[in-house]
Amino acid sequence: MTLGFATFDRYVMRHYLMWFAVTLAVLICVAFLMEFIEMLRRTADVDDVTLQTALLLSALAVPQPIELMFQFAVLFGAMLAFWRLTRSRELVVARASGISVWRFLFPVVFAALLIGIFKIAVYNPVSTAMYDRFQDMSAQYLGGEARIFLLSRNGLWFRQSQDGSTAIVRAQSIDVPTSTFNQAIVFLFDENGDFEGRLDSAQAVLEDGHWVFHDVTVGMINAPAEQWDRYTLPTNLTMASIQDSYADPRAQSVWELPQFIATLEDTGFSSLPHRLHLQSLLAQPLMMVSMVLYAAAFTLRYSRRGGTLLIVALGTLTSFAFFVLTDISYALGLAAAAPVALAAWSPPILSGLIGLALLLHLEDG
Repeated sequence: MTLGFATFDRYVMRHYLMWFAVTLAVLICVAFLMEFIEMLRRTADVDDVTLQTALLLSALAVPQPIELMFQFAVLFGAMLAFWRLTRSRELVVARASGISVWRFLFPVVFAALLIGIFKIAVYNPVSTAMYDRFQDMSAQYLGGEARIFLLSRNGLWFRQSQDGSTAIVRAQSIDVPTSTFNQAIVFLFDENGDFEGRLDSAQAVLEDGHWVFHDVTVGMINAPAEQWDRYTLPTNLTMASIQDSYADPRAQSVWELPQFIATLEDTGFSSLPHRLHLQSLLAQPLMMVSMVLYAAAFTLRYSRRGGTLLIVALGTLTSFAFFVLTDISYALGLAAAAPVALAAWSPPILSGLIGLALLLHLEDG
């Protein structure tokens, strides 16, 4: 009997994974088609963008929205699998042989948990790398802003271009409220990219339209180094543009985020969006499990009594409602109106408990 149950578990899991793959493939095709149409519209007047480039840009942009669609693929895949198994009377026979709903639900829950782990451990780094490449190509072909910011253990680096010349600025840390950069080093290049000189300053303050360096050593090519009390350098950078260049947490994978968060905090930047994004990623496997519970609650029992389409529609609407709840909770976390852990973990925990309560009521109540 144990072997029979194990065989049945593998059969149910294989059946579910097939429908999950089909659902995900459909969502990917729809997302790619929408991205491709939008890319054709954006590149209609750009001579350098060929059809192949538009296809590549669309393919690079697709993985990010697909990350949001994973939970719906889990939901619809489970609904289709349970509906097909019930309609073919396979689950009816399983029940008659003494297998409870919890027994044949286990392999699907286990598969959903594995999908959630795969999503954050494998798919997320791939998606992040493709999104990173998409940003670079978008700046190259569509005239978007190139990234100016790089954060490392050695401090923060960013680039500015002004009147054809370029400056690479490095600072050890920053005081965001006063726009003060500590232990700043600036490498100056002319319009041809040739090195012109270097500035070393204990403090650099970013003011409107220019940098103000205090206690600065100015070393130019073919000239002796000079010590200045104050030195100004024109700039088109603002604190808003610097913060915007690092603010998107999607630019970091789940494996990079912990170190990136620590470096942000060491240099003085706020890490709230990145900490919230990391916790939301870690909560994804639990959200996948809750989607399976909803699929079972809205499909297994009522599909035997008729009204399948109505129940499936109700389950879908309920899942979208929790998707909206997740967005609201995320917004509260970003606004610091709720703790990061609560904002990230409460939606999957709440949805999982409600799905479990529905299933207990419908099957054992």
